[in-house]
Amino acid sequence: MLNNTKKISVALAAMLAGLMVTISAAEARFDDMTPRQAAMLRPMLDLVDRTVLSAAPRAPDRLTTASIGPQAETVAPVRRAVPDYNVFKSVVVPVGQLKAFGQWGRVLPTAGEVAELCTGSFCKSTAGKQLAALAHSAADLSQVEALTLVNRTVNRLIRYKSDRGDTWQTLAQSAARGTGDCEDFAIAKMELLAGLGFAPEQLQFIVLKDTRRQLYHAVLAVHVEGKRYILDNLSNTAASDTIFRTYKPIVSFVGTKSYVHGFKGGETTVAMKGGMAGIRLGDGN
Repeated sequence: MLNNTKKISVALAAMLAGLMVTISAAEARFDDMTPRQAAMLRPMLDLVDRTVLSAAPRAPDRLTTASIGPQAETVAPVRRAVPDYNVFKSVVVPVGQLKAFGQWGRVLPTAGEVAELCTGSFCKSTAGKQLAALAHSAADLSQVEALTLVNRTVNRLIRYKSDRGDTWQTLAQSAARGTGDCEDFAIAKMELLAGLGFAPEQLQFIVLKDTRRQLYHAVLAVHVEGKRYILDNLSNTAASDTIFRTYKPIVSFVGTKSYVHGFKGGETTVAMKGGMAGIRLGDGN
């Protein structure tokens, strides 16, 4: 059975349906009526219009819908793959600040525009001008082409000279002096590549021991698309780390992070043999 509300709704619908037939006929003859008859019928027609419109389902408000801007797409952030820092077949262990290498914080490069390389006194020296020109010419190269050009040019423009005091120089200092030792070459290349837009996690500054020459040494590993290119002042070729069989990494730095290197198979690390306090870079290379 219908409840009272439904009965009223059905009755109202039936009444309106019958009324609409009557009104439709009245509208058809509306123009034939006298002004007095039309005036009497108009309020009834208006009432029916209002009643039917209020009962009819409303169409979507297009203006309101159109005013709502497109919702932002929920796209997961792109995560860059973390490079493999286990260079020269080593295994890295993250560590805190290393007192033996406190100079790293002073030479740590920050990403910047290539144009910033030629500021202050940097371009007053011949090497500085040529390095700034190098940076601009390398800006349009692929990353592998750029790192190869940077490695070769820095090796040519900076003359090797041991500083005896193991002082790490910035790119500007090496350019002004025109000389540097192994870590200064690596730092200069690192700063140039950072200025060219290489991400901090791509640039790994490595302190190692060359077991063939029995000397401590420093190089820069550049990580590009899963490959590791070694930039060394002893070679103009940016080669893979796998060909350097006598290079035993001790510590490395990537941005603000520090790593100690070990080896699988029970091989004793250089750091464990004699500690890091006595490591001096630039003696004879």
